[in-house]
Amino acid sequence: SPSSLAPWAKTILIYYAFYTPAALALVWWVQKVPGHFPIRRLMSITLDYVSLGFSIIVQPMAMMPLHTVILWITVGNGLRFGKTYLWIATGYAVVTISVVCSLIPASDNSPYMLAMLLLSAVAIPQYASSLLERIEQARREADEANFAKSRFLAQASHDLRQPLHAISLFTTSLQETGLNKPQRQIVERIDRALQSVARLFRSLLDLSTLDSGTMAPKPEPVALDELFQEIVQQNVQLAEWGNSELRMVNTRHVVLTDRILLLTMIQNLVSNALKFSAGRGVILGCRPRGSAISIEVWDQGYGIAEEHFPYLFDEFFQIKERGDRDRQGVGLGLSIVARMAALLNLKIEVASRVGKGSRFSISGLPVYTHALPQIVSLSPTVDRSPLRGWSILLVEDDVDVLEATAGLLSSWGCRVTAVTAIPETIEPCDMIITDFDLGGGATGGDCIIVVRAALGSAIPAIVITGHDENRISVEIDDSDILILKKPLRPAELRSTISSVRAKFNPV
Repeated sequence: SPSSLAPWAKTILIYYAFYTPAALALVWWVQKVPGHFPIRRLMSITLDYVSLGFSIIVQPMAMMPLHTVILWITVGNGLRFGKTYLWIATGYAVVTISVVCSLIPASDNSPYMLAMLLLSAVAIPQYASSLLERIEQARREADEANFAKSRFLAQASHDLRQPLHAISLFTTSLQETGLNKPQRQIVERIDRALQSVARLFRSLLDLSTLDSGTMAPKPEPVALDELFQEIVQQNVQLAEWGNSELRMVNTRHVVLTDRILLLTMIQNLVSNALKFSAGRGVILGCRPRGSAISIEVWDQGYGIAEEHFPYLFDEFFQIKERGDRDRQGVGLGLSIVARMAALLNLKIEVASRVGKGSRFSISGLPVYTHALPQIVSLSPTVDRSPLRGWSILLVEDDVDVLEATAGLLSSWGCRVTAVTAIPETIEPCDMIITDFDLGGGATGGDCIIVVRAALGSAIPAIVITGHDENRISVEIDDSDILILKKPLRPAELRSTISSVRAKFNPV
């Protein structure tokens, strides 16, 4: 009972009756307003040392065990908040021990004990400080190495995309020159190998962009039916090569999210499903879950054993048993999906049965409830706007890419003006197709501005780039300008031009 407690215990209980609400108020503040607030940290440190000092003064016999707690709190603040707070906490510890030793009876204290306590209060944090310095140095070196890796990946990916893009265009042009059957088969195999390399470089560029920390989501209304059609169109040939069937479930749902990031995530899930479902089916669809939408990719592939679930989203992780045949890819697709999902505050879910197939879900997409303008379908099966007679200004500083693209556009019936830089004399045109990097400090964005100003019209434009789409879209800052990534499939380019023409010149 309270009456049987010693006077020092009653005093401590009374103190902690006031201490506890103050501590709980700090916890509530942290949860309500997270972040770095120096005043809040100093209040927390002060509260800790005052409480420990008060406890020792009331009960001197607790000096040694509570001194250990003081050291623990001192080092703990340094490890949590850094060297600055470590030395602030050390100052608090020295003051607390000095005040305590000056207030407790001399019989419970001695100069030697005071010296030992003060020495430990300074020496142990000093050792912790040297460890923190080494940790900080190792972290800086790791960050520099990671930054160098990301920069290398980004540059290598961009530089290799350009010749891959040219090869893809020339391969398509070659297929249209009346080849015999054996020749067509050879060209098709070249194209298949090329697309495998292209997917690898897309993954490397996505990874380097994520590592750089510059990828910032830009939410916008996204019509899922249009997005699904675009993904199906991009993967039709991949499904044919694997003798698989890719189907989508039509939907009217519109979500509010970053379109480019969501497109990349679904593309990675679909291509992964096709890779492991050769000869079988893959379905892309969505369904409501409460107030949000979940996008799902179902396959009838080999399935995934539960023992692999914890590692599925690790970089470079691949499920491979002894004797398995080699598969394309290096194990980056799912890790990129997980990291982009974290940027968008979405959740990735996996369900799978060995021998039955797998389901990957992207859940938590907020529904967009406002009305949208009429959406232009990108269905690959309907060419609603032929390209014949469509006048295009093509700007590309790489001569090989310029010739390949101009040849393709001409074969589709377009009238092409092909130049390697922003033209000095600008003739009327129906569309601008430009690379982003044009040399001499000029960009595709600059080209579009100059041409539109000269012709006095907001001519539709497409920018083709090997850089990160988000960065280019921020630099251009015009939602009406479409951005396509190199290496670009000719079918994707033709479909995009057709959809733009249908939008500006409906038939």
